Amino acid sequence: MDGVRVGVEVGGTFTDWVVTQGSRVVRVGKVLSTPARPEVGVMNALEEAGVRLDQLSTLVHGSTIATNVVLERKGAATALLTTAGFRDVIAIQRAPTLLPLIASPKRNYFEVLRTKLKWGER
Repeated sequence: MDGVRVGVEVGGTFTDWVVTQGSRVVRVGKVLSTPARPEVGVMNALEEAGVRLDQLSTLVHGSTIATNVVLERKGAATALLTTAGFRDVIAIQRAPTLLPLIASPKRNYFEVLRTKLKWGER
């Protein structure tokens, strides 16, 4: 199986994965996460999917671990930089209602009005 694309999302409990080839989903699955070593979860996902590194054309990685650190205020002191107008997007996607956002103190979220450089410019 050559030229495959794999998407992997590392969460606190499970690492989800999907394998596609062309426009077709070939396989999906999940393995247990290893929170102290997220890369192990990614490699376990690739192994379970039956995909070798030399077969990959694309590997897309996502993680809710960092999102959880920001929301739960665990780990190192962290700030979230967002585009103006998107300050509460992460919290909104997880809140059953907007009441906790209104009642909670402001987090270390900072909006960036705009940048002077385009991606990749120096």
